[in-house]
Amino acid sequence: MNKFLRKDLASFTPYHSPIKPYEIKLDANESPFPHHDDFKKVMSDFCADNENITRYPDTDAIKLRNQIGKFYNIDAENVICGVGSDQVIDMIIRAFISPNDKVVMPTPSFSMYKLSTIVNHGRAVEVPLDSEYEYELDKFINTIKKVQPKLVFLCTPNNPTGCILERNDIIKVIENCNCPIVVDEAYAEYTGISVIDLVNKYDHLIVLRTFSKAFGLAGLRTGYAIACKDMIDTIYITKPPYNISTYSQRASMFVLEHYEFYMNQVTNLVEERERLAFELSKLSIVQKVYESGTNFVLVKVNQENIKKFLETKLILIREYPSTSNLASCIRITVGTKDENDKLLDTLKTI
Repeated sequence: MNKFLRKDLASFTPYHSPIKPYEIKLDANESPFPHHDDFKKVMSDFCADNENITRYPDTDAIKLRNQIGKFYNIDAENVICGVGSDQVIDMIIRAFISPNDKVVMPTPSFSMYKLSTIVNHGRAVEVPLDSEYEYELDKFINTIKKVQPKLVFLCTPNNPTGCILERNDIIKVIENCNCPIVVDEAYAEYTGISVIDLVNKYDHLIVLRTFSKAFGLAGLRTGYAIACKDMIDTIYITKPPYNISTYSQRASMFVLEHYEFYMNQVTNLVEERERLAFELSKLSIVQKVYESGTNFVLVKVNQENIKKFLETKLILIREYPSTSNLASCIRITVGTKDENDKLLDTLKTI
């Protein structure tokens, strides 16, 4: 370990996502569907304009923020964009957290909440989900009241468990929180449950969204937060200049312009998710398939090294270590029907 590294990061290891050969990729909650027929032409024409490549991007992503605002019937000043939700999470923590401030979050959940908290000198207070990987709402609220955090994260639908909180339950948490609260809606397109319309009612509410999941732009890394103007202005203090590429801004605008096309894909994926979950539940190696409001399913299995076995068949999934609170679990992104059938047929051979 480098002798100059901060001591509180000594136990951390850099995040790497090894590139492995595959024919079916079901490990990262990406969209399996092709883009709208016009996508390639529009983006090719966009790149043909040299100004779009040689000039710095609009640092405020004005056109994209205007379009997001129009879509949600809010003002552009209620929106801030980042390089994926990861960067927006980091910006929020840097804006509100001083050394040793507490940040409340669920566990297991999206790892970036804890990682960014620690990197920014905060203290992560994790509230475990119950034995079925569902929220214990009273426990979560009581923890907020007890530790008096400076920031709260609430992920619904939750990654990697797939569980959801109904809108009334989300509001209950918001109303029992007197600090900024981030409701991560990265997978909200798969449930239709959202509290974006409440950002001007609750001035401490921040809602996260992304174009990486339902809209299939994971490779372009565009996420955004929606909140009241004062909250957005505060987060803007920590936003790096020129953070969203011109290409990513235009592609994000395109998918919003063709919203119905992508929501039809979401409908098809939800139907396929339910079929996949049902078929998985019939396999002898499967103990339980957890209900999901996302584009993936969490599965408890009674076999080890399933991930390694599937890799020999060029199928990638996510597997969790035996030492984690997701021991004996694998996470499977919902693919196309053909991809899911090949996965099921392969699992039957174990």
